[in-house]
Amino acid sequence: MHKAFTSLLWRQALLVLLAALPVASARAQIESYRDQHPLEQQALTDPDAVLLSIQPLRKRAEQSGDHLTLARLALAEANACRVKADWFCQRRAGSLATEAARNGNDPYLEIRGLIMTARGHAAMQDFNSAETALGEASARLRHLNEPTLRADVALAYSSISASLGKSELAQRYAESGIAELPPGQALPLRVRLLRNLAKAAVDLRRFERAREALFEAQELVLKIDDPKLRGEIWLEYGRLALARQDPEETKRMASLIGKEALMLKNSQLSGLSLELAARGEILSGNVIKAEQGLIDAARKFRELDLYRDEIRVVREVVRLHASRTDVGTFREMLDRLNELSEQVTEREREIATDDFEDRLRYAEQEAELTQANARAEADRLLAASATRTSQLSRVIAVVSVIAVVALAGLYLMLRRTMRRLKHAEAERVNAMLRVSHDLRNPLNGILGLCASLRSKALDQQSQQLVASIESATQGMGALAQDLLDHGQLERGKLGLKLRAVQLGTNLRAFAEQYKARAYARGLEFKLVVDSRIPAAVEVDADRLQQVLGNLLGNAMKFTQQGYVGLSVRCLQQTPTQVELEFAVDDSGHGIAANELARLFRPFEKGEEGARHRSGAGLGLAISQDLVQLMGGRIEVSSDLGRGTRFQFRLSLPVVDPGYPDEAPSQEPPPVAGRRVLLVDDDLLNREFHVLLLNAMDCDVRTAETAEQALILARQEDFGACLLDYELPDAKGTELARELRSVFSARGVKPRIVAVSGHAPSSSLGRDLVDDWVMKPTSLERLREALEA
Repeated sequence: MHKAFTSLLWRQALLVLLAALPVASARAQIESYRDQHPLEQQALTDPDAVLLSIQPLRKRAEQSGDHLTLARLALAEANACRVKADWFCQRRAGSLATEAARNGNDPYLEIRGLIMTARGHAAMQDFNSAETALGEASARLRHLNEPTLRADVALAYSSISASLGKSELAQRYAESGIAELPPGQALPLRVRLLRNLAKAAVDLRRFERAREALFEAQELVLKIDDPKLRGEIWLEYGRLALARQDPEETKRMASLIGKEALMLKNSQLSGLSLELAARGEILSGNVIKAEQGLIDAARKFRELDLYRDEIRVVREVVRLHASRTDVGTFREMLDRLNELSEQVTEREREIATDDFEDRLRYAEQEAELTQANARAEADRLLAASATRTSQLSRVIAVVSVIAVVALAGLYLMLRRTMRRLKHAEAERVNAMLRVSHDLRNPLNGILGLCASLRSKALDQQSQQLVASIESATQGMGALAQDLLDHGQLERGKLGLKLRAVQLGTNLRAFAEQYKARAYARGLEFKLVVDSRIPAAVEVDADRLQQVLGNLLGNAMKFTQQGYVGLSVRCLQQTPTQVELEFAVDDSGHGIAANELARLFRPFEKGEEGARHRSGAGLGLAISQDLVQLMGGRIEVSSDLGRGTRFQFRLSLPVVDPGYPDEAPSQEPPPVAGRRVLLVDDDLLNREFHVLLLNAMDCDVRTAETAEQALILARQEDFGACLLDYELPDAKGTELARELRSVFSARGVKPRIVAVSGHAPSSSLGRDLVDDWVMKPTSLERLREALEA
């Protein structure tokens, strides 16, 4: 298999070599962008000539006020700078193109300028500025139907992700960019996306995917007259052979790249070919030959001031020297390595300084040009009429003052707008939390009335009506919980409660309820739990079940026939850590590819989901946020008409199986017969809680206010207190603290249980309340809180 791959790779390499022959240059160039300046294409083969040609053309365009020509010339300059690896020049030229396009009111050229600027920032490791420029380009693209530019933005994001070591993300961006491009169009851009895809696939050791991408790229590069891009495809072939530990193929590829570099007179490509050949020699065990090749490569990079490439090669030379006895040469290379590190640091500082100084010089030149024009105009006017000169000066002064005042006013307006936006965002989140809380009180009461009605002798129709009311109320309760979770996640207030869990047992018990629901809908339920899962792991079991419940609920909602499945697979395990893969799949209708990107956005529903009116579109967004809190990420794959699969991976600590979910404890005192103080200002909720407490044979005393509660606490002994945490005359923390004080003075310590529509605060201590119950309340949850 390996020999077949090598032979195929070699034949493909020969095909690409043919692309370098003069015959290929006669092929028609298939452009990536419309309305390009001819110099932009010429920059690919002769960047120095292009940089010399641009200056006189730019002056003529400035004199005629032709902003669009200025933008195209700036893009040509940026492309020439990119070929020469002058990233500062590329960034500056991209900014000039953006500004000129804005002045000419051409959004297409403006977006191209932003993308070119972002690439310059990224090459200089300024990823924040690069992302800002790409974000602005993406915002402009929302109003344009330009798939080529969308693919170009994806290419830039892919390159940034690769620079940050995020190979998985780099591959996804490259694939999304390829999907944007219409077939047969923008071939250079498609080849660059395939190059990025291959590079990411090699880093992820997905060699077959990398080979497929390179095979497609080599077929397209035959049609393109871009020597630098052709060399980059060669280089990725070499990296693939190196990653596959194939020394002979690596050296053969390096030899072909060297020939390409010699034809192009490209020292950087020559240095890269020497480095690749040396790494092939390392694989062959020829350390001395490899060392010499690396030294030659370092010299090539040094000639071009490519410090980062040189430091990478020098480090490899030092590593080779460390295994040999040539102490003098080793020390020389180590000194050079330190010198290079200092040069790289100094160079980065110089780049940042040069950026500021260049902008300053540009501003000074503009100011000098404006002053010269003003003096010439003043001389002409003075010769014509001294009065006219005076009038013109006054007009200029007034306009200047107006401009300054207008700019100051605009600045203040922008500041106020930003403050309002931040305030509006905070109000939106708070409003969601308030709505969630305010929904819980009436829902709690409605459930109480339903429970009361169920205890009556009702005919069958009335029982069905009560069941329908109860089901609708529970649905509203789930919506209120989703709103609360979403608001807390946006504010960063939701945390995980980790505990030791017997995961296999826990999941099997959890799956039973969904198995019954699946059978009721005529569906098969498949449960697969890997036997290698440790006896106990540390995880927030409630939040994990919430995520799996959301995924299973959606699967059942959109599956009419077939099956719904839940599987947990052990990927790898150490004595202290285990990596698990959770998956939910179904045989439903599936999800269209154009809907996958917005699937996890809050309040979003796909075409199929829009047919189901239940739910607010928060379940998947909350599930993704919760999984990310646990250290994973939900991924989705779907095939229309065949089904959908959601999966995520979690790395969980393995804990001592001697500490299962529920440690043995003493039998709690019975609830029946306890005297309970119930404090709630809402009549409906009081009646509901009285009903639940009476069902547990409790002796109940009720109070509407904190003052009434304290009076009863001083008069009687209570075994438990159930208090609403949002009373009109006191905060829940204050009442709990005063009740503790009253009971301590009398020598008793009843359980205090808080009931609220909000989740408990992380700062709430056990010295105030013993448990926290969220509305709507159930009999089982209330019994658990009182018995604990």
